[in-house]
Amino acid sequence: MPIYFQPISESLPFSLESIGNHWGQESVSRKQGYSHYHWLQTERGQGQVQVDGQLVTLREGEGVLLPPYTPHAYFADEEKKTGTGTGHPRIPPLLNEYGIRSDRNEAPLNSEPAANSTTSDADTSGQTAIQSETMAHGSWLTRFVTFNGSLEDHFPEILGTNRVIFSADAQDFSFSRWIDAAVTDLNNRTLDPAQASADCYRFLMYLSKGYENQLATSHPLFQQFVLPTIEHMETAFGDDLTVDSLAAALFISPQYLTRLFRRFTGKTTQQYLLDLRLNKAKELLMNHRELSVQDIAGAVGFASASRFVQVFREKNRVTPGRFRRGG
Repeated sequence: MPIYFQPISESLPFSLESIGNHWGQESVSRKQGYSHYHWLQTERGQGQVQVDGQLVTLREGEGVLLPPYTPHAYFADEEKKTGTGTGHPRIPPLLNEYGIRSDRNEAPLNSEPAANSTTSDADTSGQTAIQSETMAHGSWLTRFVTFNGSLEDHFPEILGTNRVIFSADAQDFSFSRWIDAAVTDLNNRTLDPAQASADCYRFLMYLSKGYENQLATSHPLFQQFVLPTIEHMETAFGDDLTVDSLAAALFISPQYLTRLFRRFTGKTTQQYLLDLRLNKAKELLMNHRELSVQDIAGAVGFASASRFVQVFREKNRVTPGRFRRGG
């Protein structure tokens, strides 16, 4: 359960005000919010976050970035723990005026850590150790990091918003692994301050990317026109799909559909479809070696094997056959 407070200088452009993992999370209420940007993420179990008039569940790998001085509260999802089956989380008793009890007198992150809070369990922790910590410290295990630094006033510009951001671990970036790696370096006294500052910027940039995706995928036009088109492409990529046929299915013009695709995906419908076909071709090349290149070309919607090979080589700088051989 290691926790570190201001492990690198706050005079750096981006700095760690606090960071920790394997934390048995108790109920917290902050009517005035916290003084720095605060990322909270579920490591094990399930929690509830009350913020901006919402009650949001944080499942494993999911997290929230809370801007400074944003009123909020969070607590373990007691229904998950007890299996009450009511369909609603069991909010802790002794509600204060904000709605959630605070077990830490409103200051869990800037209070003095326990004597052994900076002692790493990394060498002995595994699945069993983490489960033991969960039992000892509560049903909700979290990772967290709070940010400050000389550029803290500019964080909203970097993030693209001063609002709450929900995000989760993804294939291209894992917030969990980032925190665990930083804590391990601190345990081993190998954390490089300059590199850590740069890494904080990278962390925030991925949150910014997540915010942009939130805006796009929740937009009514995305939901009404772009998402159904993407879903159709993913199931019928082998068919003769054109922007005219895709637009006709939605009763809109091809030009309008193309504009919407550019707006929300950064690609035209045909560019999106081509990338999808090539990715499906890669899957077939590696997972179905009994299929010939010609078979795969037809399966993913190319009119001829020669055209497939030409486009595949242009996009990947290698032929399909060489890609299959790992070269």
